[in-house]
Amino acid sequence: MASKKVKVLPDGPYQVTGNVALDQLRYITDHKEHSVDYDRLKKISGTGNLFSLSLRA
Repeated sequence: MASKKVKVLPDGPYQVTGNVALDQLRYITDHKEHSVDYDRLKKISGTGNLFSLSLRA
């Protein structure tokens, strides 16, 4: 079984290796901007190869 690893680099991105299953989410907030729920936008399936994830504002 391949090793699963997520490494957070300074100022991004995240480097992901192994078969790591991830979801891209959109958080839903109430009128006070508190998180109350989320929508799953897409599944990101790891391939076992190295890939990078960046955060966007």
